[in-house]
Amino acid sequence: MKTLLSLFSFLVLVAYADAQEPSPIQKFTISTEAGFRGISAVSDDICWFSGAGGQVYRVEAANNQVFNCNPAGFNESDFRDIHAFSASKAIILSAGLPALMLLTEDGGESWQEVYRNEAEGMFFDAFDFWDDQRGLAFSDAIGQALPIIETTDGGMTWQAIDPALIPPSHLNQGGFAASGTSLKTFGNGQAIIGLGGNEATIYNTQDYGKTWSRQLAPIDQGAVSKGIFSLAFIDAKRILAVGGDYQGDSLSNECISLSENGGFSWLVSGESKIALKGKYLSNIIVIDEKRWLAHSRFGAYFTEDAGRNWQSFPFKYYSGSLAENYIWLSGPKGDLARVAVADLKKKSL
Repeated sequence: MKTLLSLFSFLVLVAYADAQEPSPIQKFTISTEAGFRGISAVSDDICWFSGAGGQVYRVEAANNQVFNCNPAGFNESDFRDIHAFSASKAIILSAGLPALMLLTEDGGESWQEVYRNEAEGMFFDAFDFWDDQRGLAFSDAIGQALPIIETTDGGMTWQAIDPALIPPSHLNQGGFAASGTSLKTFGNGQAIIGLGGNEATIYNTQDYGKTWSRQLAPIDQGAVSKGIFSLAFIDAKRILAVGGDYQGDSLSNECISLSENGGFSWLVSGESKIALKGKYLSNIIVIDEKRWLAHSRFGAYFTEDAGRNWQSFPFKYYSGSLAENYIWLSGPKGDLARVAVADLKKKSL
């Protein structure tokens, strides 16, 4: 049975404080070497996290509670993405083989395996949902075929989208399971997928995956460590893509791009007046049309004017998820946190 972890044993819950001004970042540090790239906020007070070593946690910040929701028997799985429907229902996606999805409907007390694929070369990078029933997931390409699967029953069953409907990729071209945001859904049927390697490729659907088009984004490319790592919709027409070279900021150049026509063409930072270059970015969060937070394990950058100016912060997280008034964050070695959107202006971050 899953239990609330004791603050005096396995869990160390820390709220960092500064002598002059308390830091607005509230940290929930779990005693583990595992990194957490899967993150999904239910509300300002509740967020789910998933990561390496088969680890899954649910944080309830209002009561300073962290719940261990690890599924039994999956210690070797790396759950790179998670989607929370509520405080009690969530689904997790593993990277590598076997490719797995597990679903809980009782807050992590028990898990049901709802998808398994052991085909050679299968490596799922991300999934996302339009609503509580319809969703998509994608894997690295096998040959020139990009596997995309769909669900219409809340993740209970998954079906492959006909490969004939999906334009061919570069040979064995991959995405990045860096933050669970290299696939994003939006509105009534829009979805976008970002890849890397030989080319920073965008796959775009406007009709729930019935048809797909393929575009090129001006993000760093040409090596297996480069490409698109995260996507975010500002609205149906304007979409942000970020990435670079995951080996480091110094190896990254074009790290952000904007589409103004629903993903069918993409602008470099100069053309779109987005002045952020020379950074590796694993996640982009759109708060509203002008306020965005871009970040990675090397640092974070916040804009209030649609990317013309950026304030840098030293906090270092893989992934983030926006609730209503808070952004939840996850990183290496069990580093989980949240920060109020209103506090992003503070220099003490």
